Amino acid sequence: MPSPADTICESVRGALRRLELLEPTAPALVAVSGGPDSVALLYLLREIGLPLEVAHLDHQTRQGRSALDEQFVQGLAALLDCPYHAMSRPIAEEAKTSPMSFEEYAREARYAFLVGTARTRGCCAIVTGHHADDQAETVLLRMLRGAGPRGLAGIASKSTRDGVTVARPLLGLTRTQILAYIEERGYSFRVDESNGDPGFVRNRVRHALLPHLRKDYNPLVDDALVRLASIQRVENEFMQEAAAGAFQECLTPRNEIERERFRALPLALKRRVILHWTWSLGVDCSYERAVALADFVATGPNGQHADAGKGVMLRNDRGATHVVREFVAEPGAEAVPLTAPGDTLAFGKRFAVRFMDGPAPRDMAASCSSTRQVFPRGILREDAVLRRPRDRDRIRPLGMTGSKSVKKYFDGVGIPGSLRQDQIVLAAGDEVLWVVGHGIAAGAAVDPADTNLAVIEVADETA
Repeated sequence: MPSPADTICESVRGALRRLELLEPTAPALVAVSGGPDSVALLYLLREIGLPLEVAHLDHQTRQGRSALDEQFVQGLAALLDCPYHAMSRPIAEEAKTSPMSFEEYAREARYAFLVGTARTRGCCAIVTGHHADDQAETVLLRMLRGAGPRGLAGIASKSTRDGVTVARPLLGLTRTQILAYIEERGYSFRVDESNGDPGFVRNRVRHALLPHLRKDYNPLVDDALVRLASIQRVENEFMQEAAAGAFQECLTPRNEIERERFRALPLALKRRVILHWTWSLGVDCSYERAVALADFVATGPNGQHADAGKGVMLRNDRGATHVVREFVAEPGAEAVPLTAPGDTLAFGKRFAVRFMDGPAPRDMAASCSSTRQVFPRGILREDAVLRRPRDRDRIRPLGMTGSKSVKKYFDGVGIPGSLRQDQIVLAAGDEVLWVVGHGIAAGAAVDPADTNLAVIEVADETA
């Protein structure tokens, strides 16, 4: 008959199979703090037979005693013959200059270290020791903060951080089971006394609120919270897929939201579409902001803007809502990234980029002007920027076989020296694509066969 520890090992083996890590193509990087959860994780993965590397971040806390944890983990890695990676940083001091709490800052610092190490070493995944009790605490904390369905889904068994897989195979085990495994196998671990410090919110939830709820309300409250996370995760995945489909149905060929179609969506889907849209733009909206933006797109007045956060604005036009990125260049800033599609504010001008499908205009000269140009869409790469001209800039003007310095180009089009530093160029890398208000480069010209086009229209910022 298998022992409890053997049963736990098989449970983790099953979790690894579901996480597609049982036959890894490279070692897994195990995050080991020295506490019972991560120590159990390391031994379990070793027992199952995975190739492993060990990583530890010393936070330089507890009057230097955290260094003893690092020594312990280093010795453990050596005992198990695992490559070892460590970093030491004064996290508490660094966090004082951050808007994040110590806990948030420490978590971000750990993941940055783990992701960097995993990439450098070519690891297949980062593996952490989060378990069912962590899940219950996380869901309860998020409930107290008013999280929506995505937040109440809790800790995912598998996610990505900057393109690196993060796996959590212990989420099906409780802290009690993990300690039982450690005891049965006879493994040692470190105790971090700060885990009992009531100054940290999670510790108060763990040592005060949850025991109170178990005693006076529901002895199985932990199970209820874990079950809630499981339900929300499945439903959240469904809603995310539905929102992605609805978003595509509302999208115009110019990558705007068609407001009439958006208005016809159920209210819950409207808000999810907004979350999907803003997430794709690099903005993680709060529930309150998503509600406000959904109402703005559906019923807001034409010509008005709504702030989505992180410099992203939504602007309502008569039939559609489009993105305006408010890039605010610091004094002396050399370049402003071009949003494509979308609006970019730079050097007192608004550059509106719209995508269109071909065919290319028959009379290109009539379709373009000093404030409107048509380009092949592929020309507007991720490194496309608006900036002032530089001394080393060169351009091969349309209609010429060779290139010339931008200075000589200015001579040719009659721009006096006193006005040259006020000009704006569109560039990608070292290549000047357009002297705004004047000519484009030969390499930026539209071929009659082009069908994926971009139109840039320029107006005063206040227009």
